[in-house]
Amino acid sequence: MARSKSSLLIYAEALPVLGLLAVFKRLPFNWSVAIIDNILYVIFSILPRRRKIITDNLSLCFPKATPAKRHQLARQSIHHLARGINAFIRMEDDLLEPLLADVEMVGYGYVAEALKAGKGIIAFNAHYGCWEMSSAATMKYYPKVAAIYRPLDNPLLDAKIRHIRSSSGGHMIPRREALRQSLPWLRDNGILGVVVDQNFPAGGVFVDFFGKLAATTPIVSILAHRTGAAVLPVHSRWFGDKLKIIWEAPLAPSTYTDPKDVSADETQRMTKIVENWIKEDPTQWLWMHNRWKKRPDADSWIWKK
Repeated sequence: MARSKSSLLIYAEALPVLGLLAVFKRLPFNWSVAIIDNILYVIFSILPRRRKIITDNLSLCFPKATPAKRHQLARQSIHHLARGINAFIRMEDDLLEPLLADVEMVGYGYVAEALKAGKGIIAFNAHYGCWEMSSAATMKYYPKVAAIYRPLDNPLLDAKIRHIRSSSGGHMIPRREALRQSLPWLRDNGILGVVVDQNFPAGGVFVDFFGKLAATTPIVSILAHRTGAAVLPVHSRWFGDKLKIIWEAPLAPSTYTDPKDVSADETQRMTKIVENWIKEDPTQWLWMHNRWKKRPDADSWIWKK
């Protein structure tokens, strides 16, 4: 269990960040993006461990790309991250509406059709494009939307981030409360957002991701079979200065009969969908995350079929 932080450390961490957020929020959009972009580039340039994660991830996923090409992909990914952070900062108060004016949503007919069934929707997403705006737009346009998130270990920063994420009308569910809170939410025909492309410390199921086993949460499949909820892929993607949110057809249920095989098969297919998004435009994904950090051991749940 993580050690509790002192009040002094909490404020020492939070106040500079909160101050910067306030400053960036008041700057012209393009200025803020440029400043954040350069700050991120410097940070990733001087932190060897984080720089190595980016380099190793790109080498694994695009082994045929030249070092110069992989550097270009990393640089563009950092720029998209800066744009996403800048959008996120402005997602509260009266600043959300201008952001949404530049967002196009396609495939929302899949959402309407699934809601007619009355069993809820699990929208699985990835750290791709501007995932926070995907969540904000869905919360703005639909009446009952929640998202599973991992609370920060600094309570002041966590409160701020949670406020921004829920400012468009949605509900945030802490990761440890995922099962308890998500089941009744879906049974009340709600929409639940889950990102499925992060390393899962608890192990979960190891599925293939770019040719290497990655520890992945099976929670989407588990919740879907307990509630009958539809599973819809959704992601966002920058096209120039415009952001497009793309809903896709529901994931077909697994044809396996064993519940464990069902969860593993469906988790694998969701992961493959995310992989295909990344292949379409690698610059949109968050390459600085150590996606393959946890490695399988003799007792791991590995999907090989």
